[in-house]
Amino acid sequence: MKSIRWVFSSLFALLILFSVGLVASISLVMQFREADESAEVLIGLIGGRVEDLIDTEFRALTSLERIYVRLIETQKSRFSGNVHNEAFVREMIASARTQNLMAKALNLSFVDAAGRCLSLDRRRTATPVIKVCDLSKDASLRWYGAETFGHAEEPLMKSAMPSDIRLDSAFTEALRRHEGVFSGLHPSYWRSDAEVVSVFEPVFDPKGQYRLMVSADLDVRSIAINLQGLKVPSGTSIVIFDGVGRLLASSLRQSDDEAGIADPSLFPLLSSNQNPAIRAANQALVEQKSGYAVNAEKTLRIKQGDQLYYVYVSPVVRDSGQDWNFAIAIPQSGLINHILYGIRIAGWATATLVILAILMGIFLAGWIARPIQTLGKAAQALELNQLDDPMMPLAALTADAKRHNEFGRLACLFLRMIAEVRERHRLLEIQLEQLRVDVSENETQAEVNAIADSDFFQGLRATALKLRGLHRHDVEI
Repeated sequence: MKSIRWVFSSLFALLILFSVGLVASISLVMQFREADESAEVLIGLIGGRVEDLIDTEFRALTSLERIYVRLIETQKSRFSGNVHNEAFVREMIASARTQNLMAKALNLSFVDAAGRCLSLDRRRTATPVIKVCDLSKDASLRWYGAETFGHAEEPLMKSAMPSDIRLDSAFTEALRRHEGVFSGLHPSYWRSDAEVVSVFEPVFDPKGQYRLMVSADLDVRSIAINLQGLKVPSGTSIVIFDGVGRLLASSLRQSDDEAGIADPSLFPLLSSNQNPAIRAANQALVEQKSGYAVNAEKTLRIKQGDQLYYVYVSPVVRDSGQDWNFAIAIPQSGLINHILYGIRIAGWATATLVILAILMGIFLAGWIARPIQTLGKAAQALELNQLDDPMMPLAALTADAKRHNEFGRLACLFLRMIAEVRERHRLLEIQLEQLRVDVSENETQAEVNAIADSDFFQGLRATALKLRGLHRHDVEI
């Protein structure tokens, strides 16, 4: 009976495991396929937002520069050729305050033909400041508050330009081409703590004489700040890097050790970053066998540790002359967390169902086995001709006979069979008793006949007859 209970319990448990496992496997395959499709959709959306973000930054940069170029070209009477002229500076200050494009990450500067410089910039606290210098004399920058320019005798502070801006290759190229030219990434001439991309555009008078150079700078840190503001799936990383693998901006906030920064003044290498998503992006670039020179959009599946990443790489801002690329690394778990959560719930539910199935199997096996055990005991009692309790389980058979199923009908048959056997036993006992009586009478008659036929009995009989005759003669006399 234990084997029956074990078989039933095992069958129930296997049935639950098979059905749940089959459904879970089919669901998991479909969900992984959906995760792949979702990854493509998300990558497309995130990639589009990254491209829009960078395009917006560069359009803001060029728009800021071109607004002031046009302003100077249309207000020739106000500009005497000296960018330190207070009226000109006041005009620029007033204009800058009305422009939405003048942001913390941007600054605007002017260099006239005599080497005088003017920069409309901001401090780290976003306070507007005016920076002036005269490159014909020295490279020292004097900082003035926007409100106090022209009235304050002493500057707020002084600093030094790292080099002569007029020697910048983009500066000289803009002069040569008479149009706006983008520079590559370089240290800011106006700030000591910023890496910027600049756009230079010269302004000429009607006779073609050079008047001044208008330039605007974009602090690359603003791109990282905007990337970190994007809503992306958990664990997703967006990185912007150049052709030599320098990490220019990232959507992650990391410590210097995590980012692999050895020198805070330099951009860290993409290959030195410790974040698994960024490492997956770097591995994807290595697998392309083209280094960091990305020439086409591509999506790869990269295994990094125990995690699978969807990595998308693409070039960006090529029209501005920047050799920049960006990569998006989305962990598969970020797309299927709800699936994994469902699997965990299904696992607990399956374990519960298996336990219930085992208990149900044990109960059902017992429910089936008990009547069989009773019938077995009854058959054994019949075999031993034990038709009464305790060998014959009449009470259990009577209880089973009340069931409205096959076991009940079988128990009824056993009870009728037991009753018939009992009746036949009773009749057989009566017949045996009668036979026993008949046999006893026949044996007695045979013994009497044997005695009667014996010589001794015959002698006695003869003697008796003689005696009876003499007695009768005496009586007659």
